[in-house]
Amino acid sequence: MEAFLVFGESDQDEYVLDVANDSYQVGDKQAIDNVFEEFDTFDGLLGFMLDLIIERA
Repeated sequence: MEAFLVFGESDQDEYVLDVANDSYQVGDKQAIDNVFEEFDTFDGLLGFMLDLIIERA
């Protein structure tokens, strides 16, 4: 893992800013290189996280 800023995590996912690529990512906590989703903005990442919360409620 190089230059990442971690915003949070869930059971299996980690929510990060990839500083080198200036992209917000949802990745697997176990397999760091496995990126599930990628966003250009923090709002996109936050919207994705909120959708997951609403879906599971």
